[in-house]
Amino acid sequence: MSSITPNPLTLGTAAHEISAKAQSGRPIVHTDLSKTEIKTLKSDLDMSDPLEPEMVLKVRNSLGLSQEQFGQRVGAARRTVQDWEHGARSCKGSARMMVIAQTDLIGKT
Repeated sequence: MSSITPNPLTLGTAAHEISAKAQSGRPIVHTDLSKTEIKTLKSDLDMSDPLEPEMVLKVRNSLGLSQEQFGQRVGAARRTVQDWEHGARSCKGSARMMVIAQTDLIGKT
């Protein structure tokens, strides 16, 4: 079995920790985001539409991460994550893609 080494240029420290847990077979998270919601997020490929603030919060909570930890995972400051969750700033474009990509880790063991 070959080992996949994450690219440190694209993954933050928290993502490396999650990757290590996944490879060890230990549980990572428990989910509050339904499979239907995840499928809907991934099927909407129009990156010009920002994510709803509630969805950003739901993804983060489903991963059991603080705003700081989630920000590290998606390449944003804690304050930016807070602004997305409160609707003060839009989560769109590449940031939206990074948030949606986090749904791949929800409920994995």
